Parts: sequence; structure tokens; C-alpha cells
Amino acid sequence: MSFDDRDNYKYCTDYDLNTGIFNWEIKATYTTDGGILKDWMYSRYGDPNTAKHYLLKDSIKVYDENGNEVASDKWTFSEAAADYADYKEKNGEYVHFTLNFAEKGVYKVKYSTQTFDVPTPLRSALQNTALIIDGTESEEINAGETTDVEGALGITKTAPSKNYATNTISWQVVLNKNRLLMKDAIIKDRYTTLSGINKSALQLIESSLVVKANDGTTDKVLTKDSDYVLEKVDGDEDYSLGFNIRLIGAYATTSDQITFNYDTHFFMDKQPHHDTGTTQRFDNSVVVTYTGEDGKNHTDGAELATWVSAQYAFNGLKYGKYLTEGADVAKAFSHNNPFLETTAGENSVYWTALFNTWKTTIPKETTIKEALGEGQTLKELVIYDVDVAASKLEAAQLGTKWEVNVDYTYELDEAGVPTITLLKDKESTFAIFVSAEAADEVPTYKKVATMTVKDSKPIKVEGTVEKSAKDAWISKSGQQGTGEDYRSINWSVVLNKDGHTIHDPVVKDTVKISEKTFVYDADKNVVVKVFKAKNNGSGTFVKDGEALVFTEENSPVVTSDSAAGTQTLTIHLGETIDSAYIIEYQTLLDPGIQNNEVIANKASLYGKDIQFHEVTKTVTVKSTDGEGTSSGKNGSITFRKLDENDQLITTSSAFFDLYRKDTEGNLTLMLSNIEVKGDKIIENGAEVDHLSNLRYGTYVIVESQAPEGYVKDNQEHEFIISRERINHTFSLENRKASSKIELTAKKELSGRPLKAEEFSFNLKGEGVDQIQKNAADGTITFDAIEYGEAGTYEYSISEVIPAEKEAGITYDETTYKVIVTVEEKAGELEATAEYENMEVGEVPTFKNTYAVTPGSIRLEA
Repeated sequence: MSFDDRDNYKYCTDYDLNTGIFNWEIKATYTTDGGILKDWMYSRYGDPNTAKHYLLKDSIKVYDENGNEVASDKWTFSEAAADYADYKEKNGEYVHFTLNFAEKGVYKVKYSTQTFDVPTPLRSALQNTALIIDGTESEEINAGETTDVEGALGITKTAPSKNYATNTISWQVVLNKNRLLMKDAIIKDRYTTLSGINKSALQLIESSLVVKANDGTTDKVLTKDSDYVLEKVDGDEDYSLGFNIRLIGAYATTSDQITFNYDTHFFMDKQPHHDTGTTQRFDNSVVVTYTGEDGKNHTDGAELATWVSAQYAFNGLKYGKYLTEGADVAKAFSHNNPFLETTAGENSVYWTALFNTWKTTIPKETTIKEALGEGQTLKELVIYDVDVAASKLEAAQLGTKWEVNVDYTYELDEAGVPTITLLKDKESTFAIFVSAEAADEVPTYKKVATMTVKDSKPIKVEGTVEKSAKDAWISKSGQQGTGEDYRSINWSVVLNKDGHTIHDPVVKDTVKISEKTFVYDADKNVVVKVFKAKNNGSGTFVKDGEALVFTEENSPVVTSDSAAGTQTLTIHLGETIDSAYIIEYQTLLDPGIQNNEVIANKASLYGKDIQFHEVTKTVTVKSTDGEGTSSGKNGSITFRKLDENDQLITTSSAFFDLYRKDTEGNLTLMLSNIEVKGDKIIENGAEVDHLSNLRYGTYVIVESQAPEGYVKDNQEHEFIISRERINHTFSLENRKASSKIELTAKKELSGRPLKAEEFSFNLKGEGVDQIQKNAADGTITFDAIEYGEAGTYEYSISEVIPAEKEAGITYDETTYKVIVTVEEKAGELEATAEYENMEVGEVPTFKNTYAVTPGSIRLEA
């Protein structure tokens, strides 16, 4: 359906930005008498004070569908209070109106609105809403208009350069690139966007303005007041709002291309301020109004946003340079050395704190604190006026040196932080130069300068100096193996290329176990080789000697993060290093990995627990022989360690090894000595619910150590993680480890035959107190003692001497000491007894005697 075929419509037919007149047309179709048209010059439900244009009441004309004007008695402009309520006007002008139609029919309403701002700013969004009410039916039509340039002339605006020495921006405008005929052209340059927002703190340098015309063959520099007039904006005395160029004389009518170049000062102190600093964005726009060959007014334009250095965010900045002992101090600067020291007496940092880059006035009594960060000791402090480089915000040349007690004073607080107080107003840019001794332990040196102007918010500028480039601390390369070794990734790490002294150096490398695992030897020790390194003269580092031998306490170890599904290789390099090193190790790709999958791992260098740098290296997997078909990497394992009563064992930990199984049945150790207590994995003393981020595939778990007092399980437990079984729970029961021992002794009686159960004997010790009698052959056997844990247990065996001794019997009163040793061997407990002062195989022997005494003769028939 075409636009005209619609029952109802509304649109802006045309507008003139210079006059601010907008022309509108509405089509309204009524099937019943008494039709109503309501119109708003703002959002219907919004605030009338947001209206940007208002009705020109006398401009309303009503036509029928054939274009004939409808008599005024057939429609009325409503003045009823109900139609306006309290939103009828803004600034005394109509921003809402209502028309009533006596008879049904098709009507076209044409009217004009006037913008409150004249000329109308470009990119202005004018809202306009109509409501057509036909009996019980209604239709709302939104027909706003956003003004824009025509784009016919062809205009570009650029900012080709900035000068930080003078705080200026150079601009260029090229207009009428399409060489149209322009009459009475006025060029309006403003320090805002085309829509009039983002006012920027700029000011034209009048002497810099050069206007040229090009007729297609040659450039001609135009003469001010003959070919053009430079005009100030109304109310602007110093070109701080912008300027106008009006072409006159021979160029009052022209089709030449016009180019003008000019410079502006930029003023950071007058830009919008935020907590994060002052806005570095500067907006500039140009609007050209002219009469075209068609005799109509036309408008064209362009806009540009440009940014100065982010270091202008505050009225100061800080930077520095690290030099090793013996270095030339002048190398720390692009200007003359400001310090008395010419050669660094020790490893040092040389700082520059640049203030008043905005070129304002810093009043006397302003204070500046120069706080050195960790690992630095103050050596010298001096202050100079400086010139700033044109292309970079840094000191380019030293000016006048400030004198202590004339230009400034400074004192040290209890922490050794110098506080500088200005004794004069300062309008120039100045620099505070500080030298500091640098400790070996710190890879990055920091410094904070805080300038406080009375009754103003303090300005804090921070600087950092890296002792080495990041990749000089640690860099990493990786290469996938080929042929049968295709699952191996060979890694090489080079660290400390600049040969700095690093205390307690540690390298850590973290990998995802769903992608790869480290390679271990037969004793489950991770395989790592470390070499000293040297520069071969071309910037490449090579091994310098044989691989280093680790002490047992410094051997590389692998730890895991079960929740993250990662494992970390930690390599301790001793107390101190002061040269480059090369570290080599391997990881083994998961058998389920896919071709073209990108794997990554991170290596970090630490010194005294301070991270010097972290580097991430990626490798794209190739040639996995089609084995890698699994895509899932969200599997998990939960452990449950149970006793024979199906209860969680939480008294002590069990340890497990996790293996990955490939399609050929080969096992690869992934994680060793996973500590489990009950149903929790224990890592660094913390409890973890499960081992996460496992790739789909086959796994094997083997118990490496049972909980204390339990028998170790030696079986291989295989399970599969898949899309159907993402989360696997591994439950393993251990029976309590135990051992029994029967202690024995021997009874001998001389003088007559021994009778069974004639004498009693006592076994006494830790939790044991037994009485046993002798057998007829003299053997004495105590009830078995059962042990549930390893240890050493002591007992005593003695004969029980009756209170009423048998006549003629002499009893053995010896007490024998017995030591039982219980040891765990391969998950089992084994008890052995050792009788004090006895040879192996001998047992305590109690010797009684019988002698006939008077009155004790026994007669036998």
C-alpha cells in the first residue's frame, strides 16, 4: 500500500533550519460525524517542557481528499479546558492542540511549527504525535523528525595534529568538494557536536586562520575582509564559542572548493571533570548555510571528536626508568641529566613527576607529597621548570632549576616521604625528579605523587616502572609432537633474560585436565628439566650446561584445583638466581581431544611470592589420528570413602590416583595422591565437593593409600563419563585393618608330675587382664589379642601365687615383660611378640619345685 492510500498518516513535509520552520501534513479519515484530531509536539505521555517546537496556530489549513480547502465552519480549533488541561502551552506557545470535525470524511491537515532554538540545531530530535479519534475507534501516529545535514556539498573536518608543548589542536575543514553553486555562504564553526552538545574548552588562535579557494586547478589564499569576513559568535568576545566565516566579494557566489586551516588552544581546566579525571575529548563541528542554484536555502555540515593524550586526565603525570648499577644516568632521560649522580651507584629508579601540564596557575603554599613504593629508598630530589615535547606529554628540555627555601621547601615525615611546599605561584610546567635505590625483590616499582592546592581536591598521579619487559621475565613456546608422539606437547620456558637477581624464584604452570596432563616417571614424579641459559648473541637463549639436579625438598610438584579442573606444576629454583634459565617439560594431550582444538596454559614467574609476570601460550592440536571425537568437557567425579558398615570414613584420609584410558587400553596418570576424607576432596586444607571439568571418556581410579587403620584396596576401578552419565560417583569400601596374636608361656614342675590346670598365670597390659591355667603338658596359652592400628604394646606375664600355698610347692615369682609390635604392611596389620631376655623361639618358662616335708607324706593304696 502506498503512503497516500493509507486511511491515516502524518509526516514532516520539509523544514528550514535557518528559520526553524517545520511543515507537517496529517491525513485523517472519519466514518462518523464528530471526528477529533489531537496533536502533541512532544511525547504524548511526557513532559510538555521537553517540547523543542511549538504550533504556529495561524498556519493550520484543512483540505478534503481532493485538495479543496475545507470551510472553517466545518472544523474548529478547540479552546475547551478539557482538551488542554494544564499542558496546553510552553513559554506561552501551543505545544498541544485539538481539532474537531463536524462531519465524517477524509481530511488533510497542514500546519507549521517553529523551533524554540533558531537556527535549529542539527541532529535535534523533534517529537510529534497525532491521535485520530473516530467514534469509538482511535489511532495514534508518531511522526517525529531528526534534523540532519543535507550532505550535498561534501564537507570533511579533521584534526591533523596536536601540540602538547603549546596545548593546541590543528583543524582543517574542506567544504564544497562537490563544487555546487553557493550564494551568500556562511560557515559556522562551533566547539560542540552538530546537535549542540559536548561543549569543548577551545579558543581560536586568530592569527592561525588561513582560508583557501580551489577552482579545480589552483589554490588561492583568500584575503580577510575582501574575500571573507571573520565574525565572532554573539556574546563571545574571545572566540571561545566558535566563529563564523562569511564569504563576500568575488566569493559571495562561488562553486570553488573552500579549505580553511586553523589552530585552537585547548583548556583542560575548563573541560568537564569526573572522578576518573578530566575529559580528554574535544568536539568541533561546522555548519554551512547557503542559497543554492535552485534559489532555496540549504544547510550542510560535518563534525569531529578528537582526543588529546589520556595523560591530560589530571594536571600531572609520573613516569620513570630503571637502571642497573654502573649505568649512565643520562640514559634515563630524553633531556639533560637533572641529578648530581652521573653513574648509578646501585640498582636505581629515576622518576619524573610532571605537574601543571594544563598550564594554569599553581598557587604558593601548594603541597606535593612524593611517596615511593615498595623496594625503594630515596637518594636525591630536585625540581626544574621544563618544556614539554610537542608530540608526547613528557619533559623535553630542562629550564630553570628551583632553589630550596626560595622556590620551595621540603621535609621528610616519619615514613621518609618528602613533602614539598611551593613558596611562589607557578604558571609554567615543572618536574620533580626523584632518584631511589631499587631493591632486587621487586619487579615493578611504584610511586605516587599527591598535589594539594588549598581548598581544592588533591590530585593524585601514580607511576610504575618495570625492571624488565614482561616477556624478558618469562616467555614460553610449545610444540606438538609428531608420529607416535602426537599426544605430547613439548614446552620450553625461558625466564630472567636480563639476568636480574630474583630471591626465592618459583615458576608455576597451570593446565586444564580436560585438555592435557603433565608427564610423570615410573615413581609418579613429574618430569622436568632445568638448565642455565645464555644469549647466543642474536637474541636467542640456549642451554648453558647440563640439566640441574633438584634436591628432594625442592623437587617439582603438581597440585590440583578440583573445582576448576586444573593442575599446577610448581618448580622451585632455589634461594636466588641471577641469570637466565630454560625449563623443559611435557604435557600429554587427552585421548579424546579433537583436531584443530586450541589448548592453552599459563606460566608465571614469582619471587618471594610476588608475581613478576604471567604468560599464556596456545597450541592448535593437529593429527590426533581421528581418536579425538569427544566434545563434552563438563564431567565430574565425586568420591565416597566407606567402611564395611557403609558409613563415611572421616577419621583419616585416603589417597587415590586417577588415570585416563585411551582406545588401546593404555593408562596415563592424570592426578596422583588425590586426598579424600569421607565424601570430600581435601586440597590445601579445604573441602571440595567433586573433581570438575573432565572430558568425556574412560577413566581408572586406584587407591594408593587407605585411611589409617583400614586395608588398602588394590583393584583398578574403571568408569566412563559420557553425555548420558556426566557426573560419576565413585564409592569404595575399606574394611578395618586388624591383627591377632596369642601369647604363650610354659610351666615346669620338678619333684612330681604336673597336673592340668594346677597353676594359674596372669597376662596384664594395655587393655588386657587375663588369667589362664596350664595344660597337662605345661603349655600356657592366653586368649588372642586383636589390634586395630599399628603401634607398640607392652604386657607382663606372671604366675598367680595363691594366698594359701600348697605344702611342699615352691612357686616361681618371676615376671616376664612382653613387647608386641604391630606394623602396617601393604595395607595389612602384622603383629609380632618379643619376650624380654628370651632367644628367638623361646617363651617364658615358670619353674616350680615340689619337696616332701614332714606331715605331708601321701599314702597311696
